[in-house]
Amino acid sequence: MKRRSAAFRRGDWRAALGVVVLAQGVISCGRTEVSGSPEELIQEGWRSYRLVEYAEARRNFAGVLRELDGLKKQGAAHGEERKLRLNALYGLGLVECFERKNSVMGEPEQYMDQVVALHPGSNEAGWAELALVRNRHIPATSSDKIDVAALKKSYGELVTKYPGKTAGEEAFVYLQTLYVQTLTQEDARTAVEAIGGYLAEHPQTRLRSALCGLRSTAHVTLAEYRAALDMAIEAVESKEVDPGNPALNNIVEYYRIGMMAECDVGDFVTARKYFQLFLSKYPTDQRAFSVRRELERMEEIERGGAGAASTEAGTGPGTATRDAATTTTSGGGVR
Repeated sequence: MKRRSAAFRRGDWRAALGVVVLAQGVISCGRTEVSGSPEELIQEGWRSYRLVEYAEARRNFAGVLRELDGLKKQGAAHGEERKLRLNALYGLGLVECFERKNSVMGEPEQYMDQVVALHPGSNEAGWAELALVRNRHIPATSSDKIDVAALKKSYGELVTKYPGKTAGEEAFVYLQTLYVQTLTQEDARTAVEAIGGYLAEHPQTRLRSALCGLRSTAHVTLAEYRAALDMAIEAVESKEVDPGNPALNNIVEYYRIGMMAECDVGDFVTARKYFQLFLSKYPTDQRAFSVRRELERMEEIERGGAGAASTEAGTGPGTATRDAATTTTSGGGVR
């Protein structure tokens, strides 16, 4: 009989099993190439990407290019070669973008530029160029500074270059976000006018909710509280909510609209509507206590009760927007 390991002689079979698993993990981490058809590798690459397994995603995307190049050398080019190559190059570019955020020197340009050259003017080219601009927009570290003027110029160029394409539409949203975030009167007015014009030309855009939300914030900066409330309501009413994803909800939106209507505009009818919507859909959220208190306070004010004067001191135009802005979907920051 073969000599058993010391672990098994001690009856510690778990330790021996752990050694085997560790060895398999080391072997797996050490592999640099993967095998399979281009279609299989591209699917596995995106699966790994969604799981934030960037090293594995890179191996699979690179494997697609290797397989396609091999078929080409054999004179048996793949029928979907361009589509698969674009997909793999774009995937590698995105991996490089995220690796840069993790302090690894990524160079997404080497892949994204190939996507643009391979199929200029296409949806894929638009996504590639947008990814590069977004890569400059999101700093790798908190100490990195972004060039807002250069970003505005780049997003504007993408809007012009890719009209009617999703990349161009999203570039427009990012451009308006830059204007709204400065919180200056001039930039806020620019955003209000640009978004208004865009929505008039594209009333059915899938980005309507996001644009209305940005315009609402711009109106707040301009102290146009009724317009801000109207845009906030349109944003939530045009928002797509996935009932299968509990993280996507209207908790903050209903609370914010109720507070805006009550404190910024004095529209108690609208405030009650959204506060009651809040309580009917999210009765266990920790903001529910604050919502019930606001409903009671509006009744006191309308009755002219003693509590009205003592509670009105903390309200006024802009109060609700500031208070609601401190809330998060996790339930923190109740006024």
